[in-house]
Amino acid sequence: MLRRIMEPSFTIQFDLTLKNALMDFYQMKKHQLIVPSKLETVNDAYVEKQISQILYQIS
Repeated sequence: MLRRIMEPSFTIQFDLTLKNALMDFYQMKKHQLIVPSKLETVNDAYVEKQISQILYQIS
């Protein structure tokens, strides 16, 4: 799935930025793996910072 998200044609096809696509993927996985009652306790800022750093490194 991540390989597909990283392809430029994917982001163009769905009118997304790479950061938005990765954050959506993270949100989807978070909802799959974490009990709904604990979702509010997850700090998304850390993951968003990590994604930003990764995107900076590959650009």
